[in-house]
Amino acid sequence: MLGDNIKTLRKQKGISQEELATRIHVVRQTVSKWEKNLSVPDAAMLQKIAEELDASVNELLGAEIRLEEDRNEIAEQLVRINEQLAVKNRRTYTAIKTIAIVVAVLVLFRIGLLIAGISLYSSSNKKEYAVTISMDVENPVYTEDDVNDAVDVVVRHFNKNFKGCDLKEINYDEAYSSECSEDWVKQYDAEEAVVLTSSFTTDSKGGDGSFSPNETYDNWQWILTRSGSGKWTLHTWGY
Repeated sequence: MLGDNIKTLRKQKGISQEELATRIHVVRQTVSKWEKNLSVPDAAMLQKIAEELDASVNELLGAEIRLEEDRNEIAEQLVRINEQLAVKNRRTYTAIKTIAIVVAVLVLFRIGLLIAGISLYSSSNKKEYAVTISMDVENPVYTEDDVNDAVDVVVRHFNKNFKGCDLKEINYDEAYSSECSEDWVKQYDAEEAVVLTSSFTTDSKGGDGSFSPNETYDNWQWILTRSGSGKWTLHTWGY
């Protein structure tokens, strides 16, 4: 094609793209586009290129033109080349677009699988446990939200530190908690204290090895305190 012919003749003359561009008063990028068959020069510019490369327009076009100086015929040839380039570029664009769509679909599919996998993993690893709250309905020491906040602290600690153990139940008995809380308030220099009890099981390894294997632990206590409007702090646990 035209671009290939320009490139071949330019190299035969030992001229760089930059040098040819300077001679015919265009930028180097324009010469590069011609040689890559991304665009074509007009008839007048084609004549200049031929002169600088000591070649005929016929040689550049790779076609037989009866009158080399007949710019109309040269222009027609350039139009045909331009049309061929346009078709080629459309095909290239279509191919790239198709590839991009396929890649996008694959990426979205992969993301979908990843999200589904995370959801399945989360569902399969979600720990189920019961929360039992027993309090004075008319005049409770703490609100249900207060108790649930304390439960959340215990659950987070349990899941992080009690590996190989399965939490089954957490209980708040207001009467029992109130009976014990005064001592814990004094011991930890706090304003309020709450006592929760729980039930959990261990695996065949006894959790981290500090528990008996395949055992159920009931009435396991958790001591939490707080002051003012602060958050519950877990201090100790056990029997």
